[in-house]
Amino acid sequence: MAQPLVPDSTTVADAWRAMHDANTAQATRLSGPNPDDYWAPLVPRFSVGDEPRELPTVAPLLQPDDTVLDVGAGAARFSAHSAPLVGSVTACDGSPAMSEGLRRAADSIPNLSALPTTSWPPAEPVDLADVVFCSHVVYYVPDIAPFLAAFEAHARRLCIIVAGDRAGAAPPPDVFNAVHGEPYAELPALNELVQLLTSRGTHYEVRRVPGGSAQGQVQGGMDPLMLYRRRCLVQEGTPADDRLRQILASRDPDDMASYSAFTSIAVVSWEPRSSLDS
Repeated sequence: MAQPLVPDSTTVADAWRAMHDANTAQATRLSGPNPDDYWAPLVPRFSVGDEPRELPTVAPLLQPDDTVLDVGAGAARFSAHSAPLVGSVTACDGSPAMSEGLRRAADSIPNLSALPTTSWPPAEPVDLADVVFCSHVVYYVPDIAPFLAAFEAHARRLCIIVAGDRAGAAPPPDVFNAVHGEPYAELPALNELVQLLTSRGTHYEVRRVPGGSAQGQVQGGMDPLMLYRRRCLVQEGTPADDRLRQILASRDPDDMASYSAFTSIAVVSWEPRSSLDS
C-alpha cells in the first residue's frame, strides 16, 4: 500500500521535534549552551520601528473591534503597529528582556497591554481573544503540537501565524559551511508548519507577503559581526571566529549587512475548532 503524501500529525510533530533537536545539538556542540535569556541582545531588533512588511497582508484579516493576543511579541515590533487597527492587543513574550521592552512600549500605546514574561503554552490563565497571532516564532518551538493546541484554544475567531521559508535567525548556508565545514541544521519553518496543519485536518489559508524575499538592513544598531556570530554559532576569539572575519572581509559589506534568511514569507490563517463547532 502506498504511503500517504502527508503522514499523520504525530509523525509530523515528531519530525518537527527531531529537526529542532538536531539544531540544538549542533548549536551546543559548536558554541556552547544558550544563556538564560538568549534573546536579550536582540531587543532593539524586535522593538517598535518601521512598519513590518507583513502588516499589509495581515491587516485585512483583522476587524476594528477585535481583541488580539500576540504570542512571542518581542518588544512590540508587530503589536505597536497592529494596535491602531483593532480594539485592543494583549502581548506576551517568553524572554524577560523582551517582556521589559514590551512593557515600555505598552506604556505609550493606550490599547496595548503587556502580560508578564509568559512562555507558551502559558503556565497561568490567559484570557481568550478574538484573534491569536504570532510572527516568526514557531521556528523556535520544539514541541509544536501543544503550542498549536494552546494557540487555537485561546482564539474565538481566527488564528494567524507569520512564518518564512527558513527560520529568521538562520545563517547564509555557504558562510556557515565555510566556517564550520558542515551544513547548518535547519529549524522547521513554513513548509513544515503547513504540512503539520494539513496533517491535523486544519482548513487554512496561505497568503504570500509581497516582497517577502526582499533583504532587510541590520536593525537596531547591532554590530553586524555580532549578528553573524549568533547566526553562524561562532564564539568570539576562536578559530571559527577568525574564519568568519575573513569571509566577511572578503564580501560586499552592504550585501552582508542586508542579508535575510527568507526567500519568501507567508501569513497562515485558520478558524479555531471551537469557532467551527459553535
